[in-house]
Amino acid sequence: MEKKGHRLLQCAFEILDAVADSDAPLGFKDICALFDLPKSTIHNLVQTMLNMEYLRKDLTGRYRIGIRCFKTGNSFRLSDPFTAHARKIVEELHQTCNENTCFAVLDRTDVVYIYEFDSTQVLRVYAHDEKRKPAHATALGKALLSGYTDEEIRALYPSEQLQIFTPKTLCSLDALVEQIREVRRSHVAYDLEETHPHVNCIAVPVMNSNGFPVAALSFTFPTFREEVTQEQLLTLLQAAAKKMEELYRLYE
Repeated sequence: MEKKGHRLLQCAFEILDAVADSDAPLGFKDICALFDLPKSTIHNLVQTMLNMEYLRKDLTGRYRIGIRCFKTGNSFRLSDPFTAHARKIVEELHQTCNENTCFAVLDRTDVVYIYEFDSTQVLRVYAHDEKRKPAHATALGKALLSGYTDEEIRALYPSEQLQIFTPKTLCSLDALVEQIREVRRSHVAYDLEETHPHVNCIAVPVMNSNGFPVAALSFTFPTFREEVTQEQLLTLLQAAAKKMEELYRLYE
C-alpha cells in the first residue's frame, strides 16, 4: 500500500510537470497518453488537482497550470533568504539601463526564471512569460552550465543533437561544450539570436565561495540597440553579480 501511495503521488507531480512544460494546454486524452495508468486513476488525480487549484480548465476544456502553483512557486522565492534579498539587486540592475533583466537558476538542462523585469522602452524585447527555457540556447543557461565539466555536460545531454530555435542556435553537443569552455574562461555568456531572431542576451554567473555558479544575471535587448554597448551592459552585470556573491556568502 505504501508503494502504491508513493507511485500515485509521483504520478500527480508528473502530470503537473507535463502540463507546466507543454507549449499548449493539454486535454484529458493527451494526459492519459503520457501515463501507463487507468483512465479512472488519472481522472481522480486531475480532478483532485482541479479542486485544489493546482490545475484549471480553460474554455476549451483543456488543462492549464492553476493559481495554487503560482502561490507555491512564489513562496519558494520568499522562503529562501538569498533569493528573497536578491530581488532588490535585480531591480536596481534593471533601473540602470531599462533593458529586460533576468535572474535565474538551473534545473538540469533548463533555465528557471526567478525574477524578470521588462524594459519599458518603445523598442524592446517582448517577454513571452516563459518561466523556463533550454539552457543550451540561452546566455543564462551557458553561464550556469559553466560550473560543470565537459564530461558532466555530456552526461546531462544524452543526445548529440540539441533542440533548434533559430538558424543560429547551437545544434550539436560538441559546439555547446566548446562554447562553455570559453564561458569558464571569461565568466561571460552570450545568446546571439539563438533563441529568438533579432534578440541578443548577455549573462554572467553568480558564484558561491567554491567558484560554482548558483545563479545568473542577464540583460536581453534587440540586436539593433545602439544607445548602450555590450561592454557597458557587461560592466553593470558584473557589478551586480559581485553584490549577489557577497550576499550569498551570508547564507552559505
